[in-house]
Amino acid sequence: MTYIFHVLGMPTTASTYEYVSCAFTQCIIHFCKMMKSLGHTVYHYGHKDSTVLCDHKIEIFNNEDLEEFWGENYVKNQTWKTTGFLCRTLRDMIRAINSIHTIEPELCIQMANKYTLESIAPRYQEYFDNIYTIDFLDGKNGWFTL
Repeated sequence: MTYIFHVLGMPTTASTYEYVSCAFTQCIIHFCKMMKSLGHTVYHYGHKDSTVLCDHKIEIFNNEDLEEFWGENYVKNQTWKTTGFLCRTLRDMIRAINSIHTIEPELCIQMANKYTLESIAPRYQEYFDNIYTIDFLDGKNGWFTL
């Protein structure tokens, strides 16, 4: 038996391997890949540059939205690359340990402060409101009509 999965990307990142500082984003990528490998249908709702393995990619936001929330440096200068590492193997972990000096603690603190309830809750509400009102298949209104 196969199922249809509606996967919500994080409203703060594109679902790509480049967003290594967001464990939730990485879980989304791997979940979509795993469900597709098992033969299920996957709808991904998220950033237009997301690179998840899915049957249907529904674009909810883009880099302009990320810049509005995180600031211009986040997208254009890719400051998120200086706040963490993606380690899949022991070799990756050793490389990360040897490169720990490239992490900018002040930038990590600034990023963490963006995740306070007061900061993130309105963004999630807007994101879910956008998903709720999607009109993309046969003139049906909302993801719940699929």
